[in-house]
Amino acid sequence: RCAEARATPRPPLVVGWRQFVFAAATFEDEATAALLQAAADSWLQLARGAELLLATDADDGRSDAQIAPDTRGAVAVRIHRCSTCRGRRCARPPCDGRREGWLARTKVLSLVAALAERYGEASGRRFFLKFDPDTVVVPTSLRRLARELHSLVDEGTPYLVGMAACRAHAPVGLHGSPALCHAAGGAAYLLSPAAVRAVGRLATPALLPPLLRRIDNASYGGEDVSLAYLLKEETGAAVINCGSFYQHEPLKYRRMRAKGERWARWPLSRSPVSFHKFKDPDQLRSFVACALYDAAGRPRPSPRSLFPPNGSSSYAACADPWTAGGASAGARGAGGAVSRLRGRRGVVRRA
Repeated sequence: RCAEARATPRPPLVVGWRQFVFAAATFEDEATAALLQAAADSWLQLARGAELLLATDADDGRSDAQIAPDTRGAVAVRIHRCSTCRGRRCARPPCDGRREGWLARTKVLSLVAALAERYGEASGRRFFLKFDPDTVVVPTSLRRLARELHSLVDEGTPYLVGMAACRAHAPVGLHGSPALCHAAGGAAYLLSPAAVRAVGRLATPALLPPLLRRIDNASYGGEDVSLAYLLKEETGAAVINCGSFYQHEPLKYRRMRAKGERWARWPLSRSPVSFHKFKDPDQLRSFVACALYDAAGRPRPSPRSLFPPNGSSSYAACADPWTAGGASAGARGAGGAVSRLRGRRGVVRRA
């Protein structure tokens, strides 16, 4: 189990995708856009009814429609432009906005603030998953985790769930609190509505700069540790470690195992929630189609299915690939939430 609580378990929640919001940071880059489109072609098709919020830089020259991947109507896409973020190099200082590159902490914190503003209690959205464009999310496992969290944790509790990492090298916090642990950003992490609101209260242009300086003095300063720091400062909540979130793709873990590295639990989870570092859009699509789901939209048996047969390093082909238009109604009822593609552009709205 990925969470523990002393409270008496509550009645099971019927978890539907209309309770989920996925969120990611992006920028004006063809490779990143191609990965987001691969996600829209594959695992996001299994989350019909969810919404996707993408945050980009203020100087992103693309229109909202150009930024949004084509989800064929499965997932509504909203675009948020971070007013203090800059993607292009500054040719002649001074320039407006911060250009943080891969750290992206201002952009991600602005994204979380936009989530808090957009999705209040009346929205019915209970689960917020932040992911990277090169992350693959396993929808059926994510829904199972959400049901478990609901049974153990009160709805008003601020929580952060993911692969815990402890990289702070000095005390952090206003009162010298202990070294900070965070949820690794590449592996994706799940936030409750209360956690989103708490981070949003601190992620303002007025409050954020001194907080980021304090984070830089104690850690490497990435978006994931920055978010965990703000959450802990505002609520005292720490990350809930869940072994089903993975910072690498399965073949990387197999290679590490062959080299004698034993820090990652082996075998991999039977119900993985995410995998990271799929840099090739076609490999991302093939991984979902040949390692995660079969032609009927049923989850394949993990962890055996996570590795191509005969020691291959490619997911390019399998006998019964999943396709978004080929799953059965039975798979939809089982939690796959698969439906036929309708050949129309995903809904794009400005956040």
